[in-house]
Amino acid sequence: MTTTTNEQPTVITFEEMKQYITSKYKHDRLYGRTAKTGWSDDYGDNIVQNYVNNMQRFEHGIISRHESSTGQIIRFEASDVKAFITNQ
Repeated sequence: MTTTTNEQPTVITFEEMKQYITSKYKHDRLYGRTAKTGWSDDYGDNIVQNYVNNMQRFEHGIISRHESSTGQIIRFEASDVKAFITNQ
């Protein structure tokens, strides 16, 4: 959730965050982790939910260079997620 003076917080839904994170993450670090590869089948959804929770608490998210599909650290805010969804 991001707020500025006299504005309501921007709420990011699970589905919005999932679209954003899926586009920025290496597949094998997110939804490529399944029971077949030794992880829980809901691993990817748990990561996405963690980003939703962190957005509400800290008002930004960070994808490390190890998870990022570009190999670069990505810092983002709710407005970045909304802009990405709008441009889809």
